[in-house]
Parts: sequence; C-alpha cells; structure tokens
Amino acid sequence: MKLAYFLSASLLLFPALAHAGNIERDGETQDEGKKVTKGFVTGGLETNTIYYINDSRTGAERPDGSLGSNNYLKVDFGYGMFEGGLQGEAYFPAIQGYPEQYKGFVLASKYARIRYKGFTASLGDFYDQFGSGLLFRAYEDRALGMNTAVEGIHLGYNWDDKIRVKGFIGRPKLYTSYSSVSRVAGADVSLDLMSLCGSDLFNLNLEGSFFNKHQALESDWMEGIVSPDINGVSARLGFEWQNLSLRGEYVIRTADASVFNGYNTDRSDAILVEGSYSIGGFGANLTFRKIRNAGFQSDYTQSGMFTCLNYIPSLTQQHTYSLASLNPYQAQSNGEIGGQADLYYFFPRHSVIGGAKGMRVHANFSTYYGPRAKKEYTEKYGQEIYFRDLTLDMERWWGRHIKTILLYTWQTYNNRIGVHPSMELRYSHTIVADVTCKINPKHSLRGEYQHLWTMQDQGNWCAGTIEYTISPGWSFSVSDMWNYGFTRTHYFNGGVSYSHGHTRVGLNFGRFREGYQCSGGVCRLIPAYTGANFTLTTSF
Repeated sequence: MKLAYFLSASLLLFPALAHAGNIERDGETQDEGKKVTKGFVTGGLETNTIYYINDSRTGAERPDGSLGSNNYLKVDFGYGMFEGGLQGEAYFPAIQGYPEQYKGFVLASKYARIRYKGFTASLGDFYDQFGSGLLFRAYEDRALGMNTAVEGIHLGYNWDDKIRVKGFIGRPKLYTSYSSVSRVAGADVSLDLMSLCGSDLFNLNLEGSFFNKHQALESDWMEGIVSPDINGVSARLGFEWQNLSLRGEYVIRTADASVFNGYNTDRSDAILVEGSYSIGGFGANLTFRKIRNAGFQSDYTQSGMFTCLNYIPSLTQQHTYSLASLNPYQAQSNGEIGGQADLYYFFPRHSVIGGAKGMRVHANFSTYYGPRAKKEYTEKYGQEIYFRDLTLDMERWWGRHIKTILLYTWQTYNNRIGVHPSMELRYSHTIVADVTCKINPKHSLRGEYQHLWTMQDQGNWCAGTIEYTISPGWSFSVSDMWNYGFTRTHYFNGGVSYSHGHTRVGLNFGRFREGYQCSGGVCRLIPAYTGANFTLTTSF
C-alpha cells in the first residue's frame, strides 16, 4: 500500500511539475536574437520494483512481503543566478543486495546554489571529485545504490578557464543519513599554464588537491592505530597536442586504518598514467595504475562501497554481454598493479573491407597483479595475477539492413577475489555473435548467441537472446543463459518495454544468478532471485 501511495502521489505531482517546466518558458526574453531563460524547473521520477518468488532450483528465497521497491523523485529549479533542488527516495523495502539502512522515506539530498560571473557558492548536498577520484569523489549511482554526497558548504571560482579553484567543508553521507562523527574538507586548483602564458601551441594543465577527514576516536585502544585526522594530496599534470594526450596523477595519503582494510596502518599511495593517440581511423589508449591501501571510508567502523570517500575504477574492458561479464573485475584497493591497452581502427565507408557503412575493429588487453595470499604465516608475500582479459571485437554493416558484431574474449580470473573466494584461477574463452536485421525503417530483429568454455568453476555456459523492436517505442525480448557444464540450470528471462519521449516503462520476468552488477568498475553483489521486475523512468 505504501508503494501505491508513493507512486500515485508522484504521478499526480509529475504533470504539475512538468507544467511548471513549461510555464517558466514564458519568462524568456529576446536579446539580440538569442533566447535568455530566466527560470527553469526540471526533474525526474524513477522506480525499480521486484516481486520475488521462491525458486528451489537456484535456492533463491523471497523476502518477507515478497516485494522490493526503490523509488526516486528529483526536482531542480532555478531563476537567474539562483538554483536549488530536492531528491526524495522511498524504499518499500529496498531491493535485495542493498544495505538494510535503506528503508522508508528519505530526503536524500537538498541544495541551494548561487552563480555570479565566475563565482559559485553552494549550501547543502553536493557531488564533486578531485582528478580521477582516487583521492576524493562524491557521486550518485542508483543502479549500485551509491550516494556518497557531502552535506556542507562548497565554493568555487573559474577565471576564463585559465584558473579554477574550489573548496568545501561538510559531513559525509552515511547510507541514507549523515555521519555524526566525521567531517571532511578539501581544496582543488587547476591552472591552464599555456593560456596563462598567452600561447595556444599546446595545452598544459597543472592541478593539485588537498583533502582531510577528521573523526574523533571512540575508544582509548584505538590511539596509535587509528588517526583522528587523515590527510591526502593529489598532484596531476595533463598535456594535449594535436592528436596526442597524456595525463598523470600521483596520490599520497596518511593511513586510514579501518574495519574495511583490517586496520592496516600503511600509508596510501596511487599512480595513474593515461595516454591516447588518434590519427585517421586509428586510435590507441594506454593506462597504467598502481595502488596501495587505497580504500578510504567515511567512518573507520564501516566497511564497504556505500561509505567510500573515493573512487577506484577497474580500468578494464567493460563488457555488456552476459557471459563475457560473468566474473567482472573489481579494483582491489588493498593493493594492485596493472593497466590496459585499447586499439581501434575504422575501415572507411565504401572501401573493400569497410563496405557501405565502414567496419570497426577493436582490441583490448588488460591485466592486474596483487599481493599473494599467505598459505602459511612463514610464507613471504609475492605477486599473483588477479585478472587478465584479451578481447577482440568487430562491427560491420552488410548492406543497409544487416549489422553483425563478433567478439572473442580470453579471461583469467582469480577466484580469491570473487563471490566465493578460493585459491583457484579460472580460465575462460567466450565468443559472441550478434546479428541485427532491419526489416524496415520501424521494425528490426536482433539475435545473439554466446558461448563460454572453462574447465574451472561451474564449467561451460551458453546463452541466447532474441529481441524484436518496433520503433520508436516498443521492444520485446526473450533470453536464456544455461550452465550446462555443472548445475544444468537455465536462467531464462522475458521482457517488454515501451518508450515515449522522456518516459520508459519496462517489465520482465525471469531467473537471475548470484553475481555482481557493475558500473564503472564499482560492483554490487546481487543475490540470486527469481521474479518480475517493473521499471519506470521519466523526466521533464
């Protein structure tokens, strides 16, 4: 009943807010032929609701009430140099895999902001990051349940994009509330050195950041182990010239001993180097990273991704096909070294190889190593492989109506960092064939076949999908993922969705295996479940 009331109120409120978004356009004035909008109202509604059923085949059990529902309503508004916004959330209860703290109605964020020329001042909740986020990042990702906003004061100044300065102080978010014992503060500066020198021969940016977390100790025994003040700095250098781009970052931070890292008192440091080059149809990206004790918690008594103060992306191929992403890599904050290389080439249109619309080929190689686990207390640490992925894929149109995507990936995955830790390495080979046929301008049919071979874990898998699309609104799909190597279990799924303007509604039913849902290298463990999933997203 609570869910029905929330959705009814949200849907009744939505037309009124959308109408307000249209009314504000009446305040537009003409200035030398350009429209100047004095005010605006924007927002959106999102719901993700799952009805669970028991499934003896997978062992999935429905929770009390059989329902999980995450709901978000966000409204932003502004007039002139003023902006503000609110976000309300409702969990009835939260879908499985979210922390138990996510429940009931929550005012998740609120803010007020003033912009005047190059100055910005904000009061309330804000999201921001320094550099790549290795030192500090506050962000929201609803698919993961992440909301690490900071509540406080945020100030910034931008002088013609040549000098950018910002700073803040506040208290970090702790699940759906805020920490009562922690305070964070930071400052960041970015200099466009060549612009300051009056040259545009190339771009050279120098950036630096400082970050502090203060938390009072709760017990005397923590003295000497946990520090009340954690300080960190980040130094960054960026270079761009024609088709070449280079960027480097070095982060160092005093030890953040916490439950998350087993009260590790080693200092934290990280090195990140990125480079890219493109010419004609060729492109290359190279990345190297080394991190040590990089996890950073808003409260040393907490453990997990929901209370992190920074961000560590996986920097590997982000697979979208189910079997290729069966065991996605998660960055190991306690220590790792590795990187990836991406190579692209586009064969031009109307060439012998490219055909009528051209052909894209891509290769990716990524690998990461980390400290070896001790089998005995007398054994010294060494290095062991955590993850390796070699991926080759190709996309080509055959005429104007048929498109094919072919993919092959060879992966080595260390099960010690997986869902069910063990000392076993898992080697797999996966192929994907994806064919789309445009029947006419409005109708298309897509078929997909996947196969994974492995001698470890649960053995071989195969998967298939058929999707029929009626443009611009309807999409129908059925799929199955079958572990025929060990469990002999089918993970079937069927769904339908409809989109119109800024609104999308979807409904699917099926069986889902236990595994990780990932976004940008950050992953949330999802328990196995069977049921129906309803989604709604709309914006104005």
